[in-house]
Amino acid sequence: MLEVKNLISGYGKSEVIRGISLEVKEGQIVTIIGPNGAGKTTFFRTVFGFLPARQGEILFENEDLTKYAPTVRVQKGIAMVPQGRNVFPFLTVLENLKLGAYTRYDQKTLQEGIDLAYGLFPVLKERKSQQAGTLSGGEQQMLVIARALMSRPKFLMLDEPSLGIAPFLIKEIFRTIKAINEEQKMTIFLVEQNAPVALRVAEWGYVMEGGQIHMSGSAQELLNDDRVKGAYLGKKD
Repeated sequence: MLEVKNLISGYGKSEVIRGISLEVKEGQIVTIIGPNGAGKTTFFRTVFGFLPARQGEILFENEDLTKYAPTVRVQKGIAMVPQGRNVFPFLTVLENLKLGAYTRYDQKTLQEGIDLAYGLFPVLKERKSQQAGTLSGGEQQMLVIARALMSRPKFLMLDEPSLGIAPFLIKEIFRTIKAINEEQKMTIFLVEQNAPVALRVAEWGYVMEGGQIHMSGSAQELLNDDRVKGAYLGKKD
């Protein structure tokens, strides 16, 4: 569904992503793990179009996206939840959700999206008239995921969904991510520092260091790999 070939990108004179190639197959949950500064967020920003590719291809359903703005990529079925829980703080939960549906024009589709959001995250229905800035960190994370789903994507990108979230809410959010994949038949691509959580929900994983992919394999293979255990899982056999 997504194929990245020899991608290079960065900021100014700095080259952060150094020739990455990878694939995400339709229907999968695929994760990228790696240390701080590995280039994971820069890679996601490039795939979504926030940052231009300097070289390489980003193929989505066999079409090269590198010439398209992020808004066009949304119309083609990609949604991204950036790192940092960027809600519109002075708008209500419901108003935030509606903003996620700006590419959808009919009332029926809009209401279906709202119903889906409330079904996945019942707390959002309880808080629908509350200003988003007054929600807890975990509730804000739920809101930005739900808002991304309002565009009814085929392919959902999540950048560090566990960052700054209480442990009990991390489990709930990742259970919901799994449910979105299984029940909505949505392909999910996530960047995550919490490697154990990410690899337990994913089917396939990539390990990124220094702007390059150093390892890849099934999530179970990576969980069992001594190098991954020592570097990212806090243990080594």
